[in-house]
Amino acid sequence: MTIERLSAPSVVTLPGAARRVMLEVLLNGPLSRKEVAVRLGLDPGHVTRLTQSLIEEGLLNETDEPNAGSTGRPSRPLTVTPGGRHYVGVKLAPGALHAVVCDLSATIVAETYHELPDNDPETTVRILAEALREFDDLSPLALGVTLGAQVQHDWTVQVAPIVGWRQVDLGRLIETATGLPTIVTNDMIALTAAEHWFGSGRGLSSLAVLTIGAGVGYGLVSNGRIVTNADMGLGLIGHEAVSDRGQICPQGHRGCAMSVLTFSAIEAAASMALGHEISFDDVLELSTQGNAVACAVVDDAADAIGSLIQRIATLAMPERIVVSGEGVGLAELTWDRILQTVSARRPPDSTNLDVMLRRIEQREWARGAAVTAIQRSMGASVTDAAGS
Repeated sequence: MTIERLSAPSVVTLPGAARRVMLEVLLNGPLSRKEVAVRLGLDPGHVTRLTQSLIEEGLLNETDEPNAGSTGRPSRPLTVTPGGRHYVGVKLAPGALHAVVCDLSATIVAETYHELPDNDPETTVRILAEALREFDDLSPLALGVTLGAQVQHDWTVQVAPIVGWRQVDLGRLIETATGLPTIVTNDMIALTAAEHWFGSGRGLSSLAVLTIGAGVGYGLVSNGRIVTNADMGLGLIGHEAVSDRGQICPQGHRGCAMSVLTFSAIEAAASMALGHEISFDDVLELSTQGNAVACAVVDDAADAIGSLIQRIATLAMPERIVVSGEGVGLAELTWDRILQTVSARRPPDSTNLDVMLRRIEQREWARGAAVTAIQRSMGASVTDAAGS
């Protein structure tokens, strides 16, 4: 088997059947060679030759435990080699960057955090390159970078409102500064990719991810592929009408998701009613104490979350909906009310929804960026079906 290597430093891409075998084990392993052959419809002898090459390349290895219940000579299932390859993921945010190094199974093995003095692209790239020198001993093969932005061709930032960027050739700047093959993606695409391949959506053909925090994000997997279009990164779901109340968002909408359930919206609503400034966390704390103002603000936000879940379930019909983001504590606190809102808006005979909460930290956004680098290095686009 010939493994092609692209721009230095090397990024491994796999031809044809080898790529399929590698992805099958990566996403569904541990698997025996026989199981891989059956799942992919390949000749067992061919699979044996392919897996041997992948083992020699340090991409796969055999587990110590033989398959339970196997007949004849015990087979040792194949799994991804721990630490066999390393990839960097970087989450860019206003005033800071969080970088992680992941192995092929998307396990974080190192991380770093750096503050940014301003949002200037060249300053950001310089500090990013300096931060990545901390990972030199791990010899990362590729770099994924994610931010809240509309990104073209996994390379150019068309518009990133939160940092004020327009038409920034970010991929070129970073690749020149770091020497690493680079992929730039919208942060929701990256987070959804990580959830689909290695998280709560693993093994599912459809998945929706709804995030709440500084903004409102939405990612969708359908038929094993992440759904994207030219407007991805503009935060369209944040402007869905969810309430007849709420603050006015920067686009002039009253009652949209951005004006009801983001950090700033909740803080502004509670501060105005209380007559003094109050933080998001303190609003949640006051609501647990029965404060009428805080309870009203939190209940409005919960109803907004329930409304968005119901719309996603109705229009996208995913197998599972994951509610996440740095503001997920709001959903945890009001989960019963959220589910009641969803139920009230669905027909009585409709099936129960698979909805789950997942807490994440900034490192998870960076991990998502690393997953996009893993996908690219395995010859898969972030919009490819898992294991295709």
